[in-house]
Amino acid sequence: MGFKIRPKLVIFFLAGFGFGALGPFPNTCYSDVPFPPAKQTPTPQYAVEMRTVYPADQKEPKKISIIFVKGSKELWTRIEPYPMLKAVVIQETGRSFLKLGDANIVELRVYSKKGDVLLDKKVLPRAVSFDGNFIAYENPMRSKSGLVTTLVYDLNHKTTKRFKLAAGFQGMALSCDGKDLLVGNQGTGPSGSNFRLLDEHGDKIWERNGPERFLALGNKGKWLLWTNQGKKTVECRDFNTGKVVREFSMTIFNMLYKQLAEIRSF
Repeated sequence: MGFKIRPKLVIFFLAGFGFGALGPFPNTCYSDVPFPPAKQTPTPQYAVEMRTVYPADQKEPKKISIIFVKGSKELWTRIEPYPMLKAVVIQETGRSFLKLGDANIVELRVYSKKGDVLLDKKVLPRAVSFDGNFIAYENPMRSKSGLVTTLVYDLNHKTTKRFKLAAGFQGMALSCDGKDLLVGNQGTGPSGSNFRLLDEHGDKIWERNGPERFLALGNKGKWLLWTNQGKKTVECRDFNTGKVVREFSMTIFNMLYKQLAEIRSF
């Protein structure tokens, strides 16, 4: 006598075990981040483009044209003396942070959505807060001792805070309120990297050593995203505590969650 499979038992088994294994991801700490991310209708994005303008008279120097666009529409154009090395654009406000320079000089230029200059300095930009209200930068000429002074500038209130960093460290990420600064020394030796979160007084909130490398902000500035090449994973850590709240394999992250990375550093 052959063995018969009862359909009702199979359905019960799949519902109780098989489907349950595909349920919600563990350790989800923020309900405002959908997993997997919800599909949204693409909207035109702000972006900065660069074009080189060659004058008719070859004796004149070439010029760099910076074009601010939304989707395929050009909004404004500015002529800069140096090429654009990197740009951070805040989609919510249209503020653009430009790192300009060549082999001899580096400049920071901050533009509003309408093309007004909000900040113009010969400094080395490091990080921007998620909403674009704060920018961290430093003097490109370091002291003989190797110590670094990173300044955090409030674009809305025109105020500046100073952070004294140990030799080899640099600013990497800013909290949304501009009070806390993530600094790091991304080493390549056996000891790996060292990261510290400093408060507005320069005191250490938390510290981490390991093989990870900082990637970007995430979850509207609430997370810090790290890559671990040894484990082939991307870790999402709480900005305030440094604790892991999510972890993905690099393959899954690049396939499904890459849009969570909010690039705010140079």
